[in-house]
Amino acid sequence: MFDRCAFAVALFALTATVAAQRTWIVDSAGGAGVDFTDLPPAFAAVADGDRVIVRSGAYAPATLTRAIQLVGIAPANIASRGGQQALVVRGIPAGKVCSIEGFSVGVSVVLGAQLQIDNCAGAVVLQRVDVTSNGRG
Repeated sequence: MFDRCAFAVALFALTATVAAQRTWIVDSAGGAGVDFTDLPPAFAAVADGDRVIVRSGAYAPATLTRAIQLVGIAPANIASRGGQQALVVRGIPAGKVCSIEGFSVGVSVVLGAQLQIDNCAGAVVLQRVDVTSNGRG
């Protein structure tokens, strides 16, 4: 009886871990196999440990508060709109890692650099993140 209980607990723990590590697809053009067409709803749905693949396109400003792997397929662009920072990474907890790779983030004449990292006790790793001037505010 003990072995069955231990197996059930181990199976549940493994299933919970696997379920928390999902890959999501974001594509501004939509289509088959796409989970979201913009970043804000994707960031609202993800969980720590998930991977978000962002296909080529232009995306709305968004705030990321989870420790995920965010991978842009060039050119994946996030631009400021209406005075908002293009991409804000906020509150990544200690012991967690948020990885951002393969994005172009605009520089606004009014707001300056559009990537903001705030109040993160955990690590934020940037790879191939290009900050370019788009001349917009």
